Amino acid sequence: GTFMRNLIVAAAIAVTGAVGSSAGDSAHAVQPEILTVEDWQADLAQTVTALRETHPRPFYYVEAAAFDAAHYALIDAIPQLTDHQIMLRMAGLVGLLEDGHTRLGLPRLAGQYTFSMAHSHDEPPNHHGLYFGQLPIRFALFDDGLYIDDIAGEYGEYVGAKLISIGGVDALDAVETSRAFTAADNAGGSRLIAVDLLNAGAVLSEIGAVAEACGIRLVLEHDGMMDVCVDFGQASDPAQPTHSATQNDPDYTVSQTPQGHVLLTLDMITSHHDARLREAVQLAVERAEERDVPLVIDLRNNTGGNNAHGRAVVLSLVQSADINQWGRLFVLIGPRTFSAAQTLINELQLYTRVLFVGSPSGAHPDHFGDSTKIQLNHSGLTLRVSRLHWSSGVADDSRDGTQPHLPVGQNGADWYAGRDGALQAAADYRHEGI
Repeated sequence: GTFMRNLIVAAAIAVTGAVGSSAGDSAHAVQPEILTVEDWQADLAQTVTALRETHPRPFYYVEAAAFDAAHYALIDAIPQLTDHQIMLRMAGLVGLLEDGHTRLGLPRLAGQYTFSMAHSHDEPPNHHGLYFGQLPIRFALFDDGLYIDDIAGEYGEYVGAKLISIGGVDALDAVETSRAFTAADNAGGSRLIAVDLLNAGAVLSEIGAVAEACGIRLVLEHDGMMDVCVDFGQASDPAQPTHSATQNDPDYTVSQTPQGHVLLTLDMITSHHDARLREAVQLAVERAEERDVPLVIDLRNNTGGNNAHGRAVVLSLVQSADINQWGRLFVLIGPRTFSAAQTLINELQLYTRVLFVGSPSGAHPDHFGDSTKIQLNHSGLTLRVSRLHWSSGVADDSRDGTQPHLPVGQNGADWYAGRDGALQAAADYRHEGI
């Protein structure tokens, strides 16, 4: 069902009051400067038409009347907003559909600090000024708070530090407020995208973060309390496409957990590497059989790919009498488990004796996908709209995501010290019968 984020988004879209200049971006008057009001209103109309005409069921999770109200409020607000504020509110409007495959791309330059669910690149916007100013930093959300996962070299000592506040805004409050600009299937996916947006200057400005002459001040917990001011440096060449970990060649690896289980890591399911996928799965099954140990499959960083190729995983597992048993097959899931990875865990739940470990998946088991890309005429922004409905195989499936059989929290300090709670939970599990 719909979550509170929809209310946050609708409220954000309805705000028409003046907002100060965006942190990290050149100062704007409170009106669009890069495009005209008419350009933005035309792009907004193109967006809404595409959602209505392309998506199989655009109002499955949001009432059409609520969407229309937010749409009309944004039409009225555009003359009082900066270009980046308009982009953020348009992204939030698209996000009301609660479909992670249907989203408006927000262009940023520093790909190494940007996460994307996509498996193809967004086209560059029509104007360089539409790129978002960006801190050279990437955050990660754990059960005990927000942490610095990657940061420019001069700040490298702060990787693994816990973020207490950013620009004077409480870190967790910043995540929740930024969800107004995200498109996702569920709350876990929405928080994942919100965390990714927290390095964008216009987003920080929108959530009330205060910029200083030195940049944005971060209060950190790292061997005691400290603060550091991080500047908005010049990012990568905008002519270079933005990459994310999900867009690299897939890394199908077979290894061993610290507890001695066979570990199969699948970070993508793609048609270009289906032979490699089959070989990796079969190798993992054979090693687990030979060593007489459980098999753990890690899908926590798998944002999908091609739905057809999960079949190789399922067939290899159901054919192994040794592995396809309760307590012998574990699959690690989390908010990045999305799209074709969600389809795979649907099938595993139907056909194998799998135990899911970790946190809820980032997709509705019964979801929309296979989005088409549309370039907005005036801004050049990339809009993705789902074209197909993917059934979970369960009648009237209204689940928000796949819930783990073994819910496992992950403490950030433990993670950066190399301790993986999900792997340990699989090792500690003892089956006591069906």
